[in-house]
Amino acid sequence: MSIPKRLLSHLERCDIAHEVLPHRKVFTAFDLAQTLGEELGAVAKSVLVRADRDLVLVSVPADTRIDFDRLKKVTGAKKVSIASEQAIAQLKIKVGTTPPFGTFFGVRCVLDSGLAKCRRIVCRAGSHTESLRCDVQDFIDAEAPVVAKVSERVRRSMKSRSSKSKKPTVAKRSAKKPAKKKPVKRSRAARR
Repeated sequence: MSIPKRLLSHLERCDIAHEVLPHRKVFTAFDLAQTLGEELGAVAKSVLVRADRDLVLVSVPADTRIDFDRLKKVTGAKKVSIASEQAIAQLKIKVGTTPPFGTFFGVRCVLDSGLAKCRRIVCRAGSHTESLRCDVQDFIDAEAPVVAKVSERVRRSMKSRSSKSKKPTVAKRSAKKPAKKKPVKRSRAARR
């Protein structure tokens, strides 16, 4: 499925320079970066979030995750959580294809400062087989997002690191060690 025409029209109206990038079917921002050979820090992962009663579209680099404590401070909300699939469905987008354009959906937009430092970013655009590369400054001018550090690096667990480096082990049967023989006490008569 291609990018919705109404999204492309919105980008033209907002004067956001962009390039359509066809690719194989992908479901995550990480896979998108791998498929297109892009750096993870220049690929936007957009997540619809509920901040108290409002919806907010948050975009962070693909190699990070949202830091909800920082997002609370930035939005001034008491409670912040990922929006339900029902909320996503109301915006008429598929899960995993959320574009970062808050004005397109009529919601506030937060852009992580890591993405704001890039000249151009790659982002989802309502399709599993096409994405967009757009100019960050055009995006900021058109969307007027809150630009703040709202992400944290994703760390691998020690378990996943060690399991990749170790060779598979084969269970060995443990042979019982022979019991140590206790010295037999012999009487003096038996020793002779």
